[in-house]
Amino acid sequence: MNQLRILHITPWFPCKRTPNHAPFVLDHVKALQPFSYNEILHMDIDEMQNGIFPTVKYGEENIDGLKIRTFRFVNFPKKWKI
Repeated sequence: MNQLRILHITPWFPCKRTPNHAPFVLDHVKALQPFSYNEILHMDIDEMQNGIFPTVKYGEENIDGLKIRTFRFVNFPKKWKI
């Protein structure tokens, strides 16, 4: 039998930069582990830091067997919506 595949897309997720941010999202995904294959797409947004131009950085990591892909949007003006 094929296992259900779920892609979780979230702006809230504990990561290296903010390890205590929204731990309930990670708990939710871990609870689904026995029943489905889960991947996480974390959209991390940093508004207007030191740079001039908006930048997108990509990273991958594994936490407890979960594949986490992070797109970090840096230096995006607050008036821009992603």
